[in-house]
Amino acid sequence: MLGGFGKTRAGVIADLKEAAAVWQGLGAQGTRPKRARATAPVEQEDPGLEAKLLEAIKRKPDGITLTEVAESLGVAHIVLGKASGRLLEKGEIRKAGKLYFAVLPG
Repeated sequence: MLGGFGKTRAGVIADLKEAAAVWQGLGAQGTRPKRARATAPVEQEDPGLEAKLLEAIKRKPDGITLTEVAESLGVAHIVLGKASGRLLEKGEIRKAGKLYFAVLPG
């Protein structure tokens, strides 16, 4: 009985060594080349975008999100990030949560 177990054990060990060699051979072949990442075309910022953004915000005294402004202007909302940042720095608009409000003079 021990003799049969020893033969079976030796066969399993041999199979494991062979599997390890095959597995390492796969790794030695190198990894697949990375696919080129598709990138979205870069949208150029409209020089009048800041003024358009400010006007859209002024039309909504209860506040408006950049996504809503983007939909009304027909642009991607990400494009409005820099323009909104500049308006915030100038103090022309303020932000509360996701809503933007016009700052009234005075």
